[in-house]
Amino acid sequence: MRRILMIFIALMVVVLSAHAQTGLNIASIFDGSYSTRQDATSVQFSGSRLKDFKLSLSRSLSLTPSAADTRQIEAAVLRDAAHAVSKEEVRKSGHVYYGFYKLSPVGGENRYIFYRNNSNQTGSDGRLTLIYLQGRATAAELKRMFSK
Repeated sequence: MRRILMIFIALMVVVLSAHAQTGLNIASIFDGSYSTRQDATSVQFSGSRLKDFKLSLSRSLSLTPSAADTRQIEAAVLRDAAHAVSKEEVRKSGHVYYGFYKLSPVGGENRYIFYRNNSNQTGSDGRLTLIYLQGRATAAELKRMFSK
């Protein structure tokens, strides 16, 4: 019985994770071919591992993008950002360098997109990072976590 319960819980986590990003343009970035590339690091956490952070889901993708990759990912982020309830954004040379977007809550949980593109910065690692976070954490709490 315990085993069946654990399987059920695991399946619910997968279903809720998929539902959390339904309708977001960035879902195709996380679920597409980017996560399997040699130069990419893709991480997904859900459940008890995030409880201390007041989060229920965390997805991240970091890669060294081509110009086409940057255009596609930035376009997806900007389409979702157009519906954000709050946003912080820094642009350089007409492109988003840094973006922190709070989306409308779903099921009582806050949703956030964090985007950073170092690919055009001299002296940087040249990586692009996209993070999706969902949970009860506030924007201020997440910013404190990022700054550590």
